[in-house]
Amino acid sequence: MMALSNSLQSGQAPMLCQMCEESNEIKWKCLQCDFLLCTKCQQLHQKVKSTDQHIIIDIKDITTYQHDVNDQPDIINTPCSVHNGQNCCQFCKTCEEIICSLCFLQAHNTHDMIGLAKEYELTLEAVNNFRTEVEENILQIEKGLSKLDIRKTSEESLYESEKQKILNRERTLKNEIEMHTQNLLMKLDHRREYFKKSVQNEENRSKKLKKDLEIRRESLDHTLKQNNATEVFNIFKQERELRADSKQRIAPVNTRIKGLPQYVPEKQPILMSQHGVLTELGDKEQYKFEFQVLQQFKTKFIVVENLVCCEDGTMWINNNVANKLRKIQLKKGSEPVQILKKLKAFVFSMALLPTGDLLISSKTDALQILSKATGEIKRSIFSFAPLLTLAVHVTKANQIIVGVREKWRTISSQWS
Repeated sequence: MMALSNSLQSGQAPMLCQMCEESNEIKWKCLQCDFLLCTKCQQLHQKVKSTDQHIIIDIKDITTYQHDVNDQPDIINTPCSVHNGQNCCQFCKTCEEIICSLCFLQAHNTHDMIGLAKEYELTLEAVNNFRTEVEENILQIEKGLSKLDIRKTSEESLYESEKQKILNRERTLKNEIEMHTQNLLMKLDHRREYFKKSVQNEENRSKKLKKDLEIRRESLDHTLKQNNATEVFNIFKQERELRADSKQRIAPVNTRIKGLPQYVPEKQPILMSQHGVLTELGDKEQYKFEFQVLQQFKTKFIVVENLVCCEDGTMWINNNVANKLRKIQLKKGSEPVQILKKLKAFVFSMALLPTGDLLISSKTDALQILSKATGEIKRSIFSFAPLLTLAVHVTKANQIIVGVREKWRTISSQWS
């Protein structure tokens, strides 16, 4: 077709329409018939029932179309599984299968039909949605497993705490309540084992479900990469059947497992019946945490607005009002901090890079970098002009997340 275009431009004898064989004003090409058509024949071609689903393109767009088609599966040349030598050209929505023209005449002429390319586009979109759904389910399970892990740690800590309370109470009541103490410990141990078994069962179930979902994701990814229409239709049916089966529905990770009871000592006179009981904790009480200040360190700043910890145990702190940036060292038992480096700089937000350099946002159009090697602050390559930088953060995956401002709006930008 490029040769055709070149021949028309160079003044060579023009080709005739391959249908009427009269007009030399060739402007179209039917990809299924491989015919060059004039406008009149192109319109007629689209009105014929046997060819109304054919793909006809402008000859000027052939190069662009071929480039796009290289990244698409060969839907046009999908062989018919019933009639040898025939290619499928339509999709029967009634039977949910791809068919050729002979299939249509023999068994599908009264069925609901749709063009093969259009149905493939819709099915591919559905398969991509399936893949997204599976990915979201995996993420939810991972979040649930993470919560279960936190619960295990918390319950183990609670177990040790409650056990110690019981033992302390035992010492107070001495020998006369020893049997009652052992009974309480046995109940607590039983509840602990029940909790651990419940968590283990839920972990096993969730991990198996995650593994199954990962296999489905790999299958979906493999199908999407193959660009094979038959495989796409097959996996679409499989995924839809799995979603229709109530036994295959994705159950979220159950993190609301009944936890350990809390030991509450009685304040009545020391009697066997007043040793204490195990009481159930509500959901809010189970997730209640208490923080304790272990040590305080003093700086000369009125307010420490940012704090960044380095791998060697040193820290960077700053105060915006005074435009002061300090590198400090904390020493156990020493209240005043040890100042290692003093710099004058306005720092709105800062984060540590994997190289040890300090990434600084000063509410300008670009981030700055404090070099670990030279100790100098210079403008970085991370420019967001005409926006102004706000908060900056470096993730565990070494991605840089920057908040930027445009007038009264705040948006987020991410670099990796």
